[in-house]
Amino acid sequence: MKKLFLCAAFILLWATVAAGMSRELVQESFRVENEVAYVQLRVDHLFTQDIVDAITAGLPVHYQFEIQLHRRRTLWFNATERTVTVRKGISYDALRRVYTVTTAKSGMEDVREYRDQQRAFSYFQNSSMVSVDGFTANHFLVARAFLKEFSHWFPLNLIVRTFADWEFSTGTLTIQNTQGQGQR
Repeated sequence: MKKLFLCAAFILLWATVAAGMSRELVQESFRVENEVAYVQLRVDHLFTQDIVDAITAGLPVHYQFEIQLHRRRTLWFNATERTVTVRKGISYDALRRVYTVTTAKSGMEDVREYRDQQRAFSYFQNSSMVSVDGFTANHFLVARAFLKEFSHWFPLNLIVRTFADWEFSTGTLTIQNTQGQGQR
């Protein structure tokens, strides 16, 4: 009986970890004008059934994009010069039947309301265009996305990590100024 329980727990843990690793950060667009880099990102496979159920039940969900400007150094480690954070949030108001999507970056917050679930989820999944000043030929960007909403809530974090596919952290995406292509 112990072996069966341990085997079931291992399979459940493996399925949760494997599902969480399937999220991928994708570069939508990238351009550089006058030493300002403009980048737009998207998280593929963001919405699991657990997240969709939580949103439609009225629980607000937030995640972040983090974009770092790095400068190459020849004989030393690369230097991080600037970090830009974009925080995305979504909530559903069941009484008004409206999805509210918020985007906070650079001290400004954009709030949009949608009645259509697909449009709200699409806007939530994509970052807005983010500008990073000081981008030259000797610079590159490193981006990632993560959701660590429940890490500090003791009883809830055990349940979320065990039974639900909530928290995630994508791998890093390196974006260089070579024909606007991103590389991993």
